[in-house]
Amino acid sequence: CVAASAPDPAETGGAAVIYEWVPADGSFSMLQVLDDNTGASSCAYLANDEGSFVIVGNSYKITGQAAPLNVYKYDTGVGRFALFQSLGSGNLPAALATRTIAFGTLSSKSFLAVANAWTTTGDWSAHSHVYEWIENTGYQLIRTVDTRGAMDVEFVTTDKAGGDDVDLLVFASFQFPSAVQVFDIGGATATDV
Repeated sequence: CVAASAPDPAETGGAAVIYEWVPADGSFSMLQVLDDNTGASSCAYLANDEGSFVIVGNSYKITGQAAPLNVYKYDTGVGRFALFQSLGSGNLPAALATRTIAFGTLSSKSFLAVANAWTTTGDWSAHSHVYEWIENTGYQLIRTVDTRGAMDVEFVTTDKAGGDDVDLLVFASFQFPSAVQVFDIGGATATDV
């Protein structure tokens, strides 16, 4: 998936474009254009037991256009992705600029973390979000993270003292309160670095 935003929120022309690998040709072929995402700034692919999904983050919201974060599910009957869920249009601000999308698994639960850089008014105080995949439902917001200008998010598994693994969620932000925030997913603790 490739995200390309229109240069101005008042204009159209941006989109998320989905490509598929064609082994016989040794190349990518365009599968679909999700042109309701004119502010597309990031996208990611996920496959789980319930199907194949493309998640598109948008850098701005236009009335009548896509929400800040849209989840598309592949419809095998028509061979295209269809809108499955919109996040950020109800219980979240509708004016967030998504920079990065990351996936992680902990104790057989699947998570989606979203680094939001700013609001459409240019305010760097856009919070980032963590969602949990709920079977037969989709993503549900489980945590709001106080980031300022978040530019990246990653799920990381590393060793801790005693040899056990620890699952971490790391946000990198442009503004204070901290440049890097580390969360122990299992213990729900946070450390600013």
